[in-house]
Amino acid sequence: MLLALVLTAAEVLARMQAAYDATDDLKASFKQTWENPAYGQTRVAYGYVYLRKPGRMRWNYLKPDKKSLVSDGKTLWVYEEEDAQIFRQDVRDAGMPAAVAFLGGGRKLADDFDATIDAASTLGGPGRIVVKLAPKVPTAQFRNLVFVVDDVEFLVRESVVVDHQGAENHLAFTGIERNTRIPDAKFRFVPPAGVPVLDPKSVLPQAP
Repeated sequence: MLLALVLTAAEVLARMQAAYDATDDLKASFKQTWENPAYGQTRVAYGYVYLRKPGRMRWNYLKPDKKSLVSDGKTLWVYEEEDAQIFRQDVRDAGMPAAVAFLGGGRKLADDFDATIDAASTLGGPGRIVVKLAPKVPTAQFRNLVFVVDDVEFLVRESVVVDHQGAENHLAFTGIERNTRIPDAKFRFVPPAGVPVLDPKSVLPQAP
């Protein structure tokens, strides 16, 4: 955490922004932990994520339930295999969280957030910098956002979204690979025959 004491929050954001500006696509494994202390609930899920500019993404949940979230930048599809149902929504109406939009190359963090270095955080570890982000304009989606970035490439290794009730949505990324030329087909979704397409719902990325 020594570098966190040298760099200002603005400098960390600038280095993060430069790293993702130079990233055309990204893939990684993820672990998602959702905790709601008010109800004593914790849920954990695992899967793979693929991101490609502009605004394309695929989140493949493998366990405990199989689920896919796929967007070609225009339409967002959610396929819940266990329940045999599909949700479709225009990306403009999906209200994607800033964390997801930033990773996909759609936002400038410094425009949307006031940032501070959280040197006392229990997240991360050696070689990690924890940045706490407060939205400049209050939003109903979340109270604040935390990014854990490495101090070499300045890539996001963990993100935490904290909502107004104190629930935390924690994503930890491993095996990150950039600029591997992920094909267009990865971001196309064709509904399986016989599976109903239902009205949209808020889906990105919620409790597993």
